[in-house]
Amino acid sequence: MVKIQKYREAESTLTDPTGRACSVTNRDIFSYEDRFHPALVFESDRELAQFFTTRCGAEFDVASLQAGPRRTDVSVHEPPPVRVPPPPRRPQPPR
Repeated sequence: MVKIQKYREAESTLTDPTGRACSVTNRDIFSYEDRFHPALVFESDRELAQFFTTRCGAEFDVASLQAGPRRTDVSVHEPPPVRVPPPPRRPQPPR
């Protein structure tokens, strides 16, 4: 497994469901106690929604953070928790 270091000074641009973009510095939203597995610093989706409303403006749509099941903090750089089978191979022509 390859671990990728996430950079606290880097900037992330988030887009709401309506297409509005908002840029934040990673250190504002992630804890870097483990630099290879940063975690959101907000205890709840409600706190995260309040941060985005304050930081990005009231027009930034945070409704999806206030509805539905609690989010799961999973990095897109980490392998899935279960084994995903590879796609089927195409038949090869005879040699």
